[in-house]
Amino acid sequence: FETDLSVAGSPGWTTTSDQIAGGQSTASVSQIVAETGAGSSGVMAVRTEIKPGFPFPWAGAFLGFSGSFTEGRNISSFTKLHFDVKGTPGTYRAMLFTVGGAGIPPTAEFPVAENWSSVTITLADVPGLQPKSTTGLALVSGPRPGVFDFELDNIRFEP
Repeated sequence: FETDLSVAGSPGWTTTSDQIAGGQSTASVSQIVAETGAGSSGVMAVRTEIKPGFPFPWAGAFLGFSGSFTEGRNISSFTKLHFDVKGTPGTYRAMLFTVGGAGIPPTAEFPVAENWSSVTITLADVPGLQPKSTTGLALVSGPRPGVFDFELDNIRFEP
């Protein structure tokens, strides 16, 4: 994220929230320069407000793997999702969307602390993930109501 939120071969990072399913949570994403522990670097800053009244509230950052939820990417050659994160302490979620998915997408929880930490999610441990037809990745706060700020960097899938 040295200059922006673009990703080669993808529409780039944008916001996602439960509003797409009738909720009222909100999110914003931006590229900022921040201290990462390895010096100053471009990172993605995410601000969310989780609002109650929806069965599965979420808000955060979304990376679509194509321009459509009907076209999935085969990520079966990868075994892990890795990223660095810091922010409002709590439990956050990685959601992996798949072609034809309905209801709550395959989801894994991860901890966020005030200082930078590395997170690795083993994809085989994500219940319901269909790696041959994955349409996108969301890194979100929720379900706890409130305002959450978090920063992300070095997001990648690993073999």
